[in-house]
Amino acid sequence: MYTSMKNTTLGRARRALVPITLAVAAALLASARGQGLQISGPKISQRALVAKVLALGAEVHAPDVIKSADKLPNDNAPIKAINFTTNVTVDAIAAIAGGNVEELSLRGPTAVRLTLEAWGKLAASATLRKVDLTGHPKPGFLGALSKVQGLEEINMSLDNGPAQRETDVATLGALPNLRYLRLAKIPVTGTAFAKWPVRPALTNLLIPDSGTFDEGGLQALLHAAPELSELSVGAIAMTDAKIKILGQFTALKTLRVPRETSDSVMSKLQAALPKAKVELRKDSRY
Repeated sequence: MYTSMKNTTLGRARRALVPITLAVAAALLASARGQGLQISGPKISQRALVAKVLALGAEVHAPDVIKSADKLPNDNAPIKAINFTTNVTVDAIAAIAGGNVEELSLRGPTAVRLTLEAWGKLAASATLRKVDLTGHPKPGFLGALSKVQGLEEINMSLDNGPAQRETDVATLGALPNLRYLRLAKIPVTGTAFAKWPVRPALTNLLIPDSGTFDEGGLQALLHAAPELSELSVGAIAMTDAKIKILGQFTALKTLRVPRETSDSVMSKLQAALPKAKVELRKDSRY
């Protein structure tokens, strides 16, 4: 009887220790992630990162342009920006995600070289704040960008803009800190904003090649980005109902509309937004 009770007590004790052990392990894992550590392997050093991207012909700002890894003041010095113009690899993108890099630029033939899996690696970055992009990225890459939770600025002009789906643009609503969004050559409509949560951080939205927003699309945009201070739109056929909705963007300081907009519509827009500067777009890029 004594042996039986002893075994029962030990069994209960062991079972009680299991959740405690799991909880401790989870806490240690969370702590390690919070400190930017890579559980699966060592984090790349900043100098190793610089050497890797310079070998691909990239330009590195730290914050001034540097031509060699030993120009970093120390191995933990942050990198302001890395600009690729000729070549880029999956390993380079993974290294950027594991390093301390604030801005990433991909121009020329670089974007088309990256698979969606490569774009997905950026989600591991804890420091990336800005992405600047031109070219022909593969459709679906915006969904990967939407997982880079620290992003504050996205600036892009895509030669294959029409190939980017509105459902992919819609995923950018997952970025809580996004304040500047420029999507040139992409025919965005209000559908892209229909499922966005409220994002008061977004103050600058430039969609110069947007498609026609219906009233529901403008209402969706108003709900998603009520604090817009700058808005540039493309081919929106203005009606009195749409002008009334635009007048509800009370924080708007600048509204740019297509050059084809009539004088009468311009007058109505200015009356609806007395505190804003309403102007015809002089530069097709914005």
